[in-house]
This record gives sequence, C-alpha cells and structure tokens, in this order.
Amino acid sequence: RLGQRGLLVKALDTLTSKMEQLLPRLQAGEAKASEEWNTHDFEFHKKLIESNENIILSAIYENLSPMLYESMDRITNTYAELEKSTREHRYLVEALESGQTDLAVALTLVHLNAIKGKLEA
Repeated sequence: RLGQRGLLVKALDTLTSKMEQLLPRLQAGEAKASEEWNTHDFEFHKKLIESNENIILSAIYENLSPMLYESMDRITNTYAELEKSTREHRYLVEALESGQTDLAVALTLVHLNAIKGKLEA
C-alpha cells in the first residue's frame, strides 16, 4: 500500500535477481555464493520491513536482526531450500508489483513460517 511501491518493487526485484543469479554457484556448492545469497536475503527482508514505515516495527527489527542473522548464519541450507526460498522471493515481488497486497502478506507469512521452522529445528 506504500505510495512509493514502485521503488520498493524495483529494489526487491534487483535483490531477487541477484539471488537467482547465484543459484548455479550455489548448486555447485560454492561457500562464497552462500554468503552472498545470505547478504541479499537479509537486505531483502530489511527493505521489506522498512517499507512499512512503522517506527516501532523498524526498531524491533533493528534490535533483533543481529541475533536473527547470527542464527541464520548457523543454519545449513540445501540447494533445494535456497532455490525454493529464492522462488518465494520472486513470487512476493510479483505480488507487490501487481498490487496484490493480500497475496504479498500471505506469501510473507508462509516464508516466515518456513524460516521459523528451520530455526526451531
């Protein structure tokens, strides 16, 4: 619902494209590619949180993100999991681009539940 949604979509699309471009290197098992993918993933989520223009949500995220990133760095993801997550990012970008806010929210919840499950395991 953000007035500047076009700018957000472009930024998220760019990050998702970078993640997609890393998939062949991830499939080959390159550790550096995994680090790059994580960097883009973290930036994607940060931009999404900031786009809400909610000071409280942004403050919570800024305070908890170091712990989240540390936890995420400890998780071992298979290529299939990273490819699926990248696809989920693409679906979210497409939903935002077409103005389907409710779909974007639903996709985000599914994605976050998958991350939560992975962290809990």
